Amino acid sequence: TPVLVFVNGKSGGRQGEMLRHQFLSLLNPIQVYDLAHGGPEPGLSRFRDLSRFRILVCGGDGSVSWVLTAIDKFKFKQRDPPVAVLPIGTGNDLARVLGWGGSYSDAAVETLLHDVLHAHTFILDRWDVSTVDSNELNIRTKDKDLKVMSNYLGIGLDGIIATRFHELREGHPKYFGSQIINKLWYGQLGARAYIMPPDDPLHGVTVSVDGKKMCLDGLQGVVVLNIASYGGGSDLWGTSDEEDEHLGEHDHHHQHDSKESDGDRAGPLRRLSTKSLHNFDKPSHHDRKLEVVGIRDSLHMAKCQVGIAACVRLGQGAIIEIKTSRRRGILGQIDGEPWSIRQSARVRITHRKQAVMLSRSRTKEDGIMDRIEQVLAEAEIAQVITARQHSYLLNRMVKCTAGT
Repeated sequence: TPVLVFVNGKSGGRQGEMLRHQFLSLLNPIQVYDLAHGGPEPGLSRFRDLSRFRILVCGGDGSVSWVLTAIDKFKFKQRDPPVAVLPIGTGNDLARVLGWGGSYSDAAVETLLHDVLHAHTFILDRWDVSTVDSNELNIRTKDKDLKVMSNYLGIGLDGIIATRFHELREGHPKYFGSQIINKLWYGQLGARAYIMPPDDPLHGVTVSVDGKKMCLDGLQGVVVLNIASYGGGSDLWGTSDEEDEHLGEHDHHHQHDSKESDGDRAGPLRRLSTKSLHNFDKPSHHDRKLEVVGIRDSLHMAKCQVGIAACVRLGQGAIIEIKTSRRRGILGQIDGEPWSIRQSARVRITHRKQAVMLSRSRTKEDGIMDRIEQVLAEAEIAQVITARQHSYLLNRMVKCTAGT
């Protein structure tokens, strides 16, 4: 099976350019492309008529999203090609979830290609983020108002810090040469936001999950999660009963305070109780649902990221809607990249499609999926099933083996 390699030459300092030369020494030049010079379209166009091939993206989360969005625009001879990720640059949360780690460890290129060829299939939900004016009834948007999310989306405090970081990095790139330095900068910006907190960043903002409005009292930020890795590997939703209980205690006290100060406003908008927290489904990257959490302040965010505090679980659902009536709009981030919602706007997050990724982590279920994928691929080649049937059956098998 041939491998098509995309390298972002601008990612990871000199790592991207170094990797591109190493791949060129092993592969045919028509298999290696620099995303910084021409994007992914030339490579995808050359490979579009192949019945089977795999893609390796060497870059950060932004590079992966770039390639996945380009794949959406092509009609391949068979199904969409599966994508592996070699993490260089910043972010790399998707690479962590896929088992490729958070950074490139100078492994031999031959080993990387071997791992790509033997990686197993991983189905990933992707989401449309559409923005319209609040008074518009229909949600159709122009291309410039449509974003695509793979990992997560944040508004309020999260967006303010991401925007400040981006502005600093764009203005002084020489001071952002490694992931460690980038994390230190993020920490400094978070500390500044704690000492000089932003002026009610969620004022005039409402968030609804499947039509149910969430209570944002006492929160400075909201994060919508598609994968269990945020900001360099943190699981903001959490999984353990201990986290549920810890969170429930905080919510219980908050609800009590809210009732005293806000009358019956806390009624229909109250946060979920400890008992209802256990009614959430186990988060999954392919269940066509998103998780929504709240952040109280930058100190709370820092504690959540190092695992000594729990985020506020707000809801879980298939359609997330954000409305703002603010005159100046609100800052946010999508997959770590700064983004903003204009004044008096309505944002709607809906399921787009499922991407076929490649994972290096190994579990008992992975072995089962490898065999299933092999059988389906052979059936498609023999024209027993179509590419569409292949994708449908694979998705159903993933859900069955995961117990969802």
